Amino acid sequence: MKRGFVFLLFLFLLTSVSAEDWIYNSNSALISVNISSDIQLLGTVRDLSVNLSIYPKTSDFQTVVSQSTEPETDNFIFYWPQPSKDRLNFRVDSQVRTFEKIQPIYSKVKFPIPALASEYQKYLQPSELIDSDNPNIVNKAAELAAGETDQYKLMHKIGKWVKNNIEYDLDPSLVFSSKSASWTLKNKKAVCDELTTLFIALNRAMGIPARFVSGYAYTDDPRFRKGWGAHAWAEVYFPSQGWVPIDVTYGQLGDVDLTHIELRKGPDVTTSSAYYTWRGGEIQTKELDIDISLVSTSGTKISPLSIKASMLKPKVGFGSYNLLEVEITNKQNYYVPATLLIGVSEIIEILGDNINYILLEPSQEKKFYWIIEVEEDLDPKYIYTAYLSAGTLRINDTASLEIQKNNKVYSLKEMQEELEERQEQEEKILSKDISVDCDYSDRFYLNEEQKISCNFTNIGNVNFDNLKICLDNDCKTIDLKINQKVSLVFSYLADIPGEQDLKIRMTGKDISKTEYIHANILEKPEVMIGIENPESAKFDQEFEIKINISEGKSPVMDSKLKIYRNNIIIYEKNTGELPKQFILKMKGSELDKGLNNFRAQVEYFDLDGNKYYETEEFQIVLEKLTFWQNILHFFMHLFT
Repeated sequence: MKRGFVFLLFLFLLTSVSAEDWIYNSNSALISVNISSDIQLLGTVRDLSVNLSIYPKTSDFQTVVSQSTEPETDNFIFYWPQPSKDRLNFRVDSQVRTFEKIQPIYSKVKFPIPALASEYQKYLQPSELIDSDNPNIVNKAAELAAGETDQYKLMHKIGKWVKNNIEYDLDPSLVFSSKSASWTLKNKKAVCDELTTLFIALNRAMGIPARFVSGYAYTDDPRFRKGWGAHAWAEVYFPSQGWVPIDVTYGQLGDVDLTHIELRKGPDVTTSSAYYTWRGGEIQTKELDIDISLVSTSGTKISPLSIKASMLKPKVGFGSYNLLEVEITNKQNYYVPATLLIGVSEIIEILGDNINYILLEPSQEKKFYWIIEVEEDLDPKYIYTAYLSAGTLRINDTASLEIQKNNKVYSLKEMQEELEERQEQEEKILSKDISVDCDYSDRFYLNEEQKISCNFTNIGNVNFDNLKICLDNDCKTIDLKINQKVSLVFSYLADIPGEQDLKIRMTGKDISKTEYIHANILEKPEVMIGIENPESAKFDQEFEIKINISEGKSPVMDSKLKIYRNNIIIYEKNTGELPKQFILKMKGSELDKGLNNFRAQVEYFDLDGNKYYETEEFQIVLEKLTFWQNILHFFMHLFT
């Protein structure tokens, strides 16, 4: 039997980044960055200034080796008080030493982030383009964050989702206008700006600070003729650790290559690169001309990983399925992200993507798997040896596979079962917690309905669907996503007085929690009125009406006594502290003939300013008058 070899054509299929060796194998690069433009003056122009907002600056990942300006300026503001030419030029020439942008994170940073210093709050705020408060953004972020307790893993997971689910599209409608993160999430297409704003918005929705970086980077994409092009990426803040760069467009999810040159960064997308002010005539400006070239490289970069590839079954038959195992070891004591690519011969088909954006914890060993299928229509006269290669941009390993007609053929189901048995399952430690904050008066009145407003915030990393929340007998069902706050208003009717702790019960598939709010249940304020009065009075008789006022168990505020006779007020006085007796002295001659109807009314308030009334009625009869008493009574009441 003849033996044949199928040689591997191993293509690293990056969509945006050049695979040139110097990019990934050099420790540093010296890059020339020249920024220039000119201004056409129309008419007499005075006090012309140009405030340049983009230029190379020294940062954690790059060093400005030399920098000169023309005209000379120390603050990148070019100024011509009285220009003598119709055309003015300005330029900034820099040489920048760049390094691979990786911020080592040596240990787990807890998610959700418990607290942040005030200086980082601006990197959490939503904006027109980074609309992190959009419900669709919040829901997608919460879905991605479910079960995660490690901020680095969540950052990487968000970046991986954006990279795998949003198409890079150079449609002019995207290139020449900025779209919001929610638009990108809905339409699933973007250029680097939109990929970056979506990534930032998803992080901010989960309470993770992130900022926007503008600059230039190298690409071998043929659509960019100059190789270097304007670019955007992000940086994510890790408390007490620093800012971690991440370029979703290039699939560099935690380490950004040394071709990235920072020109500006901040909380939001900024489109203007220069600001012009002048007096007098008009000016015509041009876009900045930015020319970038590689000067030199230095050093050799060593891969932080080791890799080993092997086949589950070293020999298979035609049309068989098999399992490729790739074991990666992180040789560093910090998190290392990488792009893992699989290359196969033309008689092998990979089920699924041949590229995986992976993350390894400090010193972690991890295995990754791919199911492959062997072509069935092969020549039975040959024994085939196929090679499958697995690697990152700096290191790879190759596994070999013998394929022969008489070898055993494994089914897809068998390989799926093998995969389920071997695939490492990263256990999700579920943090299930809800904070409760209620706004209410801590005084309730018995048998009076109260409204209690409460905010429920998911501070864990598990989404709660169909969460039932009850205060006493008032129950509501909601969905509460990670980092989401929902406000609810409950009705409560107290039927027992005294100091009490009211129970708020939260139950769902992944949580059972009880919180208490304290309340003082008061009986409604009550005023008792006691009247001592004669049943009748003679015309020339003096008599007293005694009004005794007392209060119940709940305090009474600002009480006032009013006494009416036949619906006319005849007495009014603030009661002051209770109990108290009031004495009204009257004469029979002040009464109307016959029956006189009296009403004693106390107006009072509770501690919350609610008004109440208590009334007691009584009667006094003016006894029969003599002839002369009738005449006198007539004149006394003629004008009353």
